[in-house]
Amino acid sequence: DGHEYFRVERAAFRSLGVQSQAAHINGVAANGQLWVGRRSESKQIDPGKLDNLAAGGISAAETVVHCAIRELWEEAGIPEPIASGITPAGKLLISRPHPPHGIHHESLFIFDLELPNHLIPVNHDGEVSGFIQLDLAEAAARILADEFTTDAALVTADFILRRNRIA
Repeated sequence: DGHEYFRVERAAFRSLGVQSQAAHINGVAANGQLWVGRRSESKQIDPGKLDNLAAGGISAAETVVHCAIRELWEEAGIPEPIASGITPAGKLLISRPHPPHGIHHESLFIFDLELPNHLIPVNHDGEVSGFIQLDLAEAAARILADEFTTDAALVTADFILRRNRIA
């Protein structure tokens, strides 16, 4: 009926088996390489793993586009005039055990963002320790080496498949 009966803190979703939603943004450099972030060692989940340029959970009062633009600023320092150029690229539904926290059910909304040559991502919220550029072959190799978070690996693999090439 569209009526909101209550809200639950996102941190409880896995324990309760509730489906969450997240925005993931592939950052595409002018040279065709992907900008990827390395998660801070202080992150509770997947510390030190590679991640998309920006990604984050969508709150109850937020649209997916607003979340993507917010995360681009917080995690990569991408200003709104550039961030608003995101292109929707699809959605992945994932469901996997996440011991000891429960089940991870999530809709991943995927966006691509072409970045200008001069732009170098800079983290603002402490969740990312740094950024690197990877060509698609190196990104694929690092996925296979389990260097990416599970969600970011799926989103990055989707990007590689959509580009249909590994140089």
